[in-house]
Amino acid sequence: MSTLKEIQKEIYGYNFCEVCGITCYPDEHHIIFKSEKPRHPEMENPINKILVCRGCHNKFHAKKSNRNEIVELRKLNLLFGNDVLNK
Repeated sequence: MSTLKEIQKEIYGYNFCEVCGITCYPDEHHIIFKSEKPRHPEMENPINKILVCRGCHNKFHAKKSNRNEIVELRKLNLLFGNDVLNK
């Protein structure tokens, strides 16, 4: 099975951050953290994963509300519950 990085590179020809768009070797990030919803059946769903640069990755971990736009766009609150939206 291909990783998100391999798929992204195959489709676009290079890797980039899905948040800010910079060309980089991105981290694969769980939008809803494993520590938030341990053993949730949707945790490894590809819709809950995003490729991000180190700066954007750190931003998500610094303040969960930084991810709200992505949570709503991908409708992750419907999969994980509305408590994943943070103010």
